[in-house]
Amino acid sequence: SIKEDEIQIFPNPSGGVFYIKSDKEISEIEIINILGETVVSFINASQVNIIEINLSDNSKGIYLVRILDSKKNVITKKIWMQ
Repeated sequence: SIKEDEIQIFPNPSGGVFYIKSDKEISEIEIINILGETVVSFINASQVNIIEINLSDNSKGIYLVRILDSKKNVITKKIWMQ
């Protein structure tokens, strides 16, 4: 299973583009806004260990980054868009 310290999100805070780095396989990434709405979703994102995400067209604020591994274990982290 995936652990909290195996996922890095940088830069945080971000001006719109940020990266998710993982040494473990990721099966899904979901970015959720403060209203609980899914803004971006990636399935089968695991083929690379650094994934670029661009939220520059979205509002500033705090977003949740929900990451699932291949066994559907979930890690949620926060990213601040400024």
